[in-house]
Amino acid sequence: MAVKRLREHGLQSERLLWPTKGPGVFEQEVAELEGSLGPTTLGKAIAWSQTKSMWPDTFGLACCAIEMMAIVSARYDIARFGMEAFR
Repeated sequence: MAVKRLREHGLQSERLLWPTKGPGVFEQEVAELEGSLGPTTLGKAIAWSQTKSMWPDTFGLACCAIEMMAIVSARYDIARFGMEAFR
């Protein structure tokens, strides 16, 4: 993977970002970061986001479910009062 220089992205110098670092250091650090990130599949990312979601699932057909969906919306945010635990 070829590392692009900041000048290719429209910046005059990387010294604008970090005046104490020498030229090319920013690109080296970005390359190291990209190497440490693990690629994953879209399905695994969606599954992870669904298990780590902090909002309740908003699906229901009865009138009480519609009311519960309304109170967790932005207009009636009951989470501020600590009452969002659905049982």
